[in-house]
Amino acid sequence: MHGRGTRAFTRHSVGEIAHDPYRRTASRGTSAHLQGCSCRPLPLLNHFLRRLAIERILFERVPAGDRRQKLAPAVGLGVLLRNILLARRPLYGLAEWASRFEPALLGLPAEAPQYFNDDRVGRCLDALFRSNRATLMTEIVVHAVEEFDLDLTEIHNDSTTVTFTGQYVEANGKPAPGHQTHRITYGVNKDFRPDFKQLLFILTTTADGAVPIFSHVDHGNTTDDTTHIRTWESLRKLTGTADFLYVADCKLASAQNLSHIATHGGRFVTVIPDTWREHGQFHTWLRSNAAPWLEVQRRTNPRRKDGPPDIYRGYEHPLRTSQGFRVLWYFSSQKEALDRAAREHRIAAAQKILEDKQVERFIRIEVSLLEETSFSQATHGRAGPRTAYIRHAHQRPVLHWQSDAQALLDEARTDGERVSDSGYSSLPQRCTRRSFAKLGLVISP
Repeated sequence: MHGRGTRAFTRHSVGEIAHDPYRRTASRGTSAHLQGCSCRPLPLLNHFLRRLAIERILFERVPAGDRRQKLAPAVGLGVLLRNILLARRPLYGLAEWASRFEPALLGLPAEAPQYFNDDRVGRCLDALFRSNRATLMTEIVVHAVEEFDLDLTEIHNDSTTVTFTGQYVEANGKPAPGHQTHRITYGVNKDFRPDFKQLLFILTTTADGAVPIFSHVDHGNTTDDTTHIRTWESLRKLTGTADFLYVADCKLASAQNLSHIATHGGRFVTVIPDTWREHGQFHTWLRSNAAPWLEVQRRTNPRRKDGPPDIYRGYEHPLRTSQGFRVLWYFSSQKEALDRAAREHRIAAAQKILEDKQVERFIRIEVSLLEETSFSQATHGRAGPRTAYIRHAHQRPVLHWQSDAQALLDEARTDGERVSDSGYSSLPQRCTRRSFAKLGLVISP
């Protein structure tokens, strides 16, 4: 390597390939030339792949299955992995991409580039499909946790959709030889493309450095809330304990999911959906009361260093959910500004519509107070026949609007009118019909 260490040079002579990149002499009577091979970040990437023991685990867990196969699955998958991390080239461009690098940096034997192509990489992927992928991933994760001393006391989960173009008729979820497959089908697309088919991809990472430790794929029409129990059980087996904090979005907040984790000794943090009764009750109460917020964090705005700081406050509600779980509310100054701006934008848009259509005087608006009643348990625990309840009465402002009938009746008297200047002190009766036929016509004396 020379210069900045981004290229390696090898000397080629007739009938032989010199494998020493620092060799600078050639025998007499031979033609020689230098060929540049890129290194880029491969040495750094290979360092971490060696620490993860990826090549060893692939060789052990993904056997070739066919002795005639010239490209070992572990080798082909190693090249594909490096490509995904560095370039994300499609399979048909993999050979061209690999030709830019020194073969040894890709884990390829010196003679491998001549038969390295997308068909052989496809066979490597077939071998990966036939292998026990769950055991493969578990072994890699366990080794990574031990090698890098990852903290598994807090784990975050989220999901996304992988969008496909095309029909994929054969991707119908029927088992392939001895292995389960998934349906590429329509569902709630998170790329906002309901016209495309998809698969659901679930990823779980550590809070310590966001290191992926578990992932799986589900059918394209799978809903997020049905994936959490399976994910949590897999994490419990992986970590060997249920004593970790499982963090996920509001799709975790179903009675079945929360009860399963709690009854098996687990802990979780999730977001209360807007549809929960607790959400509506707290917002109603907050409109007429001041919550005793406690500041929990203050930091510099990462987007505007000279702007106001981001302030976070917390408040634990004295009452728990119907299942007995704690409810903590958080205030964000940044979200406060976003909510205010969004509300003002909606109001301005409504006012503009009224002004553009000139109908504001025909609409009567009233605000009334609607009394709502709710009940909550006086004590914690499961409800029984003797459980005491507390009655809560709330007044919620309700906006009513309707057409102003009198204003519309008054305005109707002006319908059909058009002003014209005739030049006469009085308009002759015989001109009336002609004048109405030519509205707006100005007649000279």
